[in-house]
Amino acid sequence: SDPAIQPGSPAERGGLKANDIILEVEGKRLDETHTLAGALRGFDVGQTVQLTVYRNGSELSLRVTLEEKS
Repeated sequence: SDPAIQPGSPAERGGLKANDIILEVEGKRLDETHTLAGALRGFDVGQTVQLTVYRNGSELSLRVTLEEKS
């Protein structure tokens, strides 16, 4: 299967790791009705977004720059 975080991807460069769970995008909590794809729809390529992720029992804040999907 494909790795969750592609080597060299914006996610990897932004500090995301394979088992991270993204909880928030720009302070908006993700859930069943507010998906990651939906949250990112309002942003443009080249913009940097603030993510809150859950990793190993704690929450971290990361900044990821959005890029075109290749």
